[in-house]
Amino acid sequence: MKTYTCLIIEDEPLAQELIENHLSHFPNIQIIEKFENGIEALTYLSTNEIDILFLDIEMPSLNGINLLKSLKKQPLTIFTTAYSEYALESYNHNVIDYLLKPITFNRFCIAINKVLKILNKETSSSKNEYPEFIFVKSDFKAVKITLDDVLYIEGMQKYIKIHHINGYTTTLMSLSKIIQILNPTIFMRCQKSFIINITKINSIEGNFARIENNFRIPLNKDSKLELIKKIDPDKLLQ
Repeated sequence: MKTYTCLIIEDEPLAQELIENHLSHFPNIQIIEKFENGIEALTYLSTNEIDILFLDIEMPSLNGINLLKSLKKQPLTIFTTAYSEYALESYNHNVIDYLLKPITFNRFCIAINKVLKILNKETSSSKNEYPEFIFVKSDFKAVKITLDDVLYIEGMQKYIKIHHINGYTTTLMSLSKIIQILNPTIFMRCQKSFIINITKINSIEGNFARIENNFRIPLNKDSKLELIKKIDPDKLLQ
């Protein structure tokens, strides 16, 4: 049985103790460190990698959301908080689950099972390092985006427009941020304003790639060469 590492960041001693007690029922999850301060935790995470992070939101000096934003590599994160109003925002940070205090064992098990399912898939196949879907904040709600349905993503200053088979979804995010969570064998950034799903390309015509919805994505010389390299050569007829 593979063991996964875990970090607890929680400034309430009783809440921290409760999480520890719940975790004691999962022998394959090892608590590496515990912190009551976001600054100290950030220092640790800047030089150490862990699999699972339990993260309180309301903490002195540095709250959980800002801590998460500061991480270059985000562990599988479960928010723990007494405030339900952060639930919608949590989806915008790709957290696995959102636990409201006091955390019952049954609800805790649901969250742990979500994390273990992801970790076990990552262990069995590198293909599963990237999510099959994401949630983005749009029109005051969390919208699920199945990444296989995405045709292309268009940058619009502070916003992005995700074009998919059912239309499009606009959200406050940058192309630079979303490209970090996308599978690079499937998604590629073209020019400065577009990310393209190369599996949705119908043809490459001159300096454009034509997508299934008949939209043309502009390509410069470098992005065109990179795109051709990403396409399976066996599928190209000379």
